[in-house]
Amino acid sequence: AGARLVLIGDGPERATLRALTEARGLLNCVTFLGHRKDPLPFVAAADVFVQPSLSEGMSNALLEAMSLGRCIVATRVGGAPDLLEDGVQALLPPPSVPGLSAALHRALGDHDLRARLGAAARKRAQDFSVEKIAAELDAILKRTLEARPKGP
Repeated sequence: AGARLVLIGDGPERATLRALTEARGLLNCVTFLGHRKDPLPFVAAADVFVQPSLSEGMSNALLEAMSLGRCIVATRVGGAPDLLEDGVQALLPPPSVPGLSAALHRALGDHDLRARLGAAARKRAQDFSVEKIAAELDAILKRTLEARPKGP
């Protein structure tokens, strides 16, 4: 069976994307879900999580996909290269159609690569857990208090 694209979210380009999908005869393999309060079940069911951003901050969506152990293809913008290493925990092509297309084809065509990247992404997500961040902050505060000059 061929690939199925599931688009989650809304935006000003939705109607244009849907019209383009219909014009290309691809409505049978593209699903437009729109906004979802809880997109995680869809992310968990995906073989590949794709974030084709042109600009992005520190993406919660990437962190969620990482914690679910999904194979990630995300454009190399914003915080993505800080969260993930290309070829180790994800595929991070430049923000271009050819780059994104090549990375997506590579991921879809290689089950072992998807499994390896997904497992590595899940492991990397642990570095950003609430518990780890809280412990690191606690250690910083303790060191700061210990280094502070004692009273007059």
